[in-house]
Amino acid sequence: MSDLKKHFSPDISTRIVGKTPNWEDESDEHVRYLEIREFMKHPKLTSVRWIAVDDSDVEFPPGCANLVLCDSGRGFDERAAQELRERFATAED
Repeated sequence: MSDLKKHFSPDISTRIVGKTPNWEDESDEHVRYLEIREFMKHPKLTSVRWIAVDDSDVEFPPGCANLVLCDSGRGFDERAAQELRERFATAED
């Protein structure tokens, strides 16, 4: 987790609580979304609002409100960071 968190600013890295399992059946549509839903079944997380940061929107249902989409060529850039901060601010209201 520390390797993952070091790529994010402190205000975002403290909100990272884990990483998803690898879904066994990759023939399923929206695999990343399914992996996240499986991770969120943990009793401590069932009522937690989640936000995914990913560079592939095809891994999520169309219009997924939980996705901050990154450009695969630039990765997690300032635009994505700003969108993530805005989503966190909205979640706290």
